[in-house]
Order: sequence, then C-alpha cells, then structure tokens
Amino acid sequence: MTKLATNLQKMLEIYHSDDLQPIVDHVLEHLTNPLSRHRIILNHTERGMGYELQPPNTKRYIVRGDGELGVYQIYIDDIPYYTGEGIINVRLGRFVKALLGEQREDENHKPGEYIYDSIQKGKLKPEILERFYVSFLEFSKIRAWYESIKLEHESPLEGTINTKQLIEQYSRQRKGFDMYKPMTYYIEKIVMNQLGSIMNTNNQIISDLKYTNEQRFRKKSFVSKTY
Repeated sequence: MTKLATNLQKMLEIYHSDDLQPIVDHVLEHLTNPLSRHRIILNHTERGMGYELQPPNTKRYIVRGDGELGVYQIYIDDIPYYTGEGIINVRLGRFVKALLGEQREDENHKPGEYIYDSIQKGKLKPEILERFYVSFLEFSKIRAWYESIKLEHESPLEGTINTKQLIEQYSRQRKGFDMYKPMTYYIEKIVMNQLGSIMNTNNQIISDLKYTNEQRFRKKSFVSKTY
C-alpha cells in the first residue's frame, strides 16, 4: 500500500504541483502558525494513549479522540523536528510510546526512539521531554478544496488522464487503501523540505535550512556536552 501511495504521490508531484500549490501553502501556513501549536504532555491517560495535548494560551488539556488522516509537524520548542502524515492520533501515539521506550516490537517511530536512546546514553537530558509541541491539520478540512480542483494530464499513449479518477479506481481495487493518502504523502514531502525538519530522511533534500536547525538543536540546554 505504501509503495502504491508513493507512486501516486509522484504523479501528483510531476503533473499537478502548480494546481495543488495553494493547498500546500495553506497547510504550511497552518502548521507553522504558533497559534496552531499544541504542547505534548506525556502521561498515561485512561485511554492508554500516553499523552494529552495542551492548546496554545490555555491551561486545558485535550485527548485526541477519533483518528483522522492528516499531516502533522512536531517541534522541539520552535525547531521543526519531524514532519509526518497518517492517522494523526495513531502516529502521535506511536511517537510518544517510542519517546518513553514503551513501543512493541512491531511498532516503530525512529524520531521518538532517537530521543529515548539518547537520554539513556546521557546525550540528552530528560528535560527535553517537556519541550515537544505539535501542529496538525486533518485532511477533512481541506478535502472539499482538493475535490474542487480538476487534475488532468496528457499522456502520449493514453491521451487525457484524470488523475483523481485513477486514484479512486485504485482505492476501490485495493481494500484499505485511502484515496487521499497520495495527497497527504505529497504535502508531507513538501512541508518537511520547506521547514528543514531535522529527523526526516525519506524524501528529504539535504539543505542549509536543515543544517541550521540541527545546529540550533545542538545549542539547546537539554543537549549534553558529550553529545
């Protein structure tokens, strides 16, 4: 399923980047807005999710309930740490379990594992666990916008191809395949590169911005002198 979504994401990238740019810009603006940023509170809730979220400028906490497909951006203070996509509460839950070293053998979230392992080795101080924030945008909030855009391209052999119809066709043929997954993959790739998230590797271009963010991270008080 991941390979199929990636291939369809590449089709969006090759043929429809101009058509989709306004949506990407909107998502980027939302994810980088400090007023969209929730503090991640690590704990063990009654629902077993291991975290609560504290919205900005309030003392109340929320627990993400029903999971929705979307794109999320994890920060350490204001440093872009990791860009992800998927069912938001599931992906955040995996991240938190990895941070705490509690993931099962069949679970993984390398950015979370990196923090846990670095704390165990004394490279990072535990205080870093209080410095995580996340912004997220559910795809349902931009679905109507996406649906309103005509996505067609010309093929020398097949003539006019309706990209969205093609994606929908695959979603009907493949059980469990979400037809909006290629679009969240597409947005995720652009966001991680635009922000220079320091823990993304797949689909990320090495850039001066990412290097700058890595250097900002190394200067934080929670980084040990032996890092």
